[in-house]
Amino acid sequence: MGIRPSPSPLPSTVVPNLFDATHHATSFALTLFSLFGEGLTERPDLRPLGEGVTVDGFDVKIPSAWKGTFQDGELQKFLGRLGELNSDAWQQSGATLGGLGDLGNNGKPVVLFGWL
Repeated sequence: MGIRPSPSPLPSTVVPNLFDATHHATSFALTLFSLFGEGLTERPDLRPLGEGVTVDGFDVKIPSAWKGTFQDGELQKFLGRLGELNSDAWQQSGATLGGLGDLGNNGKPVVLFGWL
């Protein structure tokens, strides 16, 4: 009796459907930002890291197999909205470039994007 590896349940080229007519990219951006981004939120008690902890940016990696697909278009909406939320929070904070709270990334938090 030897140990046999179990077969992979999914082929390696599966492209999941993250967004559709009921799961909007911009809504997910708002949820992610509300949980981890800078600025005020309606429900600070839901922030998993606490009210005083925020991230200084989001680094989003997307499979290159999604290029040109519906998901690619939706992810562009997601990234755009996440960037808008970051910019809005930065402006509302009254922060200044090089001032207190500037972590050296030309001021406001960033949204980085790349294909895998």
